[in-house]
Amino acid sequence: DYHEATQNLALCGYNFAGVVLLRAHIEQGRDLRNALFLTDTLIPGASAQVEGIAFTADGSGIFLGAEDDNTGAAAIYLLHPDDLGLKSLNDLQIQYRPNPAQNRIFLSLKNRTEEIQSLSLSSLNGKTYPLLLQGDTNEKYADLPALPGGMYVLGYSIAGKRYSARLIIP
Repeated sequence: DYHEATQNLALCGYNFAGVVLLRAHIEQGRDLRNALFLTDTLIPGASAQVEGIAFTADGSGIFLGAEDDNTGAAAIYLLHPDDLGLKSLNDLQIQYRPNPAQNRIFLSLKNRTEEIQSLSLSSLNGKTYPLLLQGDTNEKYADLPALPGGMYVLGYSIAGKRYSARLIIP
């Protein structure tokens, strides 16, 4: 999809690693062959067979549509480029901070009647580090292992469903 007001182009697809999103700022009349694309591989909470994409009306978010397949049920995701975590519009979500994070992250659920059942951090090469959720009911936190800087996937489960979000370690 192309958003004229922001002059942003977004392309999507999928492979065995997850959802692939390409984004670029393209000024009108500019040759696409010289564009600098940001590439992200995202791990969705439901189906990874993402084939539809559209910007929100103001261009601040991106909708992705996924059909039912063996990786999960059909879903519509809303992606905000500032956090690059795929969020299903119908799923429960956590809030976590800071991002980027070095030593510790703080977590809270939007729906406070649920509990986070498991928490882990995975590198893009597939190595997973279990995280211990600590703190009281008002503020939960997890200490991060000493890891090299890069993009990681914060995985968590709530009510038996698995979710993920992007976490950057500087």
